[in-house]
Amino acid sequence: MIRDALPDDLDACLDIDHHYETHHVWRMAIQIDNERWITTFQKERLPYPTQIAHTGNRERLVLSLAKDMCFVVAVGKDDPLVFGYLTMRIDRIHKHGIIQDIVVEQNFRGRGIGTRLLSIARRWASEHDARQLMVEVSTKNSPAIVFLQNRGLRFCGFNDQYFQNQDISVFFGQAIR
Repeated sequence: MIRDALPDDLDACLDIDHHYETHHVWRMAIQIDNERWITTFQKERLPYPTQIAHTGNRERLVLSLAKDMCFVVAVGKDDPLVFGYLTMRIDRIHKHGIIQDIVVEQNFRGRGIGTRLLSIARRWASEHDARQLMVEVSTKNSPAIVFLQNRGLRFCGFNDQYFQNQDISVFFGQAIR
């Protein structure tokens, strides 16, 4: 079941195992001269599967509880256990719904929960007059990139120092209307 998050859900969301395993990363290269800028992203296979530690951000989750934000949780029908969540903000000027977090507990991945969260976000963004759904994701998170591409989102930009740890963010988007 997917429902709006409550303040009491914060600790449960932060307790979810956010780590992921990846076999690939995306390497970015930029060439700049007087006449052109060339940016390339190349998928590179890692020599061995790598566990990427990731933790939830309490401050972002608290801010996501605001009425003008989308913060939903996945819970069991008969069990209040939170095993996934999504946060999204609306850029009212450009009319984009920007997903910041899609997290599903390790033991629940591969069951369509992330797809359902994404579907709810798309509907919520449409109801809040967004024209495009966008997702921010690290170039290290190849599983998330594959997930988004498999659900019809396409690469639409990047920021080379987006995250607090200076990781590169790539953006994937999809028209809503």
